[in-house]
This record gives sequence, C-alpha cells and structure tokens, in this order.
Amino acid sequence: MLDRRDHGGVVDSVSLLGGAVPHDSVELGGRYGEAIEAVDAPVNNFHSGNDRILSWVYRLSDRTTAVGQQGIADPEAAPDGYTDVDVTDSVDDHFSYFQSGEGCLPELVEQLP
Repeated sequence: MLDRRDHGGVVDSVSLLGGAVPHDSVELGGRYGEAIEAVDAPVNNFHSGNDRILSWVYRLSDRTTAVGQQGIADPEAAPDGYTDVDVTDSVDDHFSYFQSGEGCLPELVEQLP
C-alpha cells in the first residue's frame, strides 16, 4: 500500500481522471482519506460536470455521486496534498479526458511536480 510510511518516494504524483469512487470517500474519515494524506506526493482529482457516465450510470449503480463528476463532497475535509481540478470546460464526456486537442492533458501536465 502506498500509504505505508516505509514506501516514501515510490510515486511523484497521483492523478484521478473521471474517478469512479464516492465523492466522500476521499475525505478524511472516508475510505481513502487517510491513505491520500499519508502519500508523500500530490493527489489531483480531475473532474468534469459533463461526465454523463458518472452522473447517470455511476449514480444509478452506486446511489451516490462520483468524485470524478463533482469533486470532493466537503472541501473542508480534504486530506493534505489533495486537490480538485475542475476540467468541465475541456472535458466533454467520460471518454474525453485523454483526447488530443480537447480533454485535460495540458491541465494534468501543469499539476505534475
């Protein structure tokens, strides 16, 4: 697990693109919050309000909002090192995050350490 203290320097950064996990699971006290805070690297969540796969299919199947569609549920509960990046203006759907000429690759590169 990356959150183990003896694994420092394993990764330089973590980027979620259209993350299909509950939007409160990345908060401190959520399923992944403490692990995110323990990683010695920035964790960036790229989310798009245009992601209909997450807004419809994920919500129907899991009965909650995905972090990749709206970002973290409570920004005040964000772990240290976690950042939401709203890419709604450049990502038209769930399949566009990596598209050349659209998508969010330029924003992703800007966030790299």
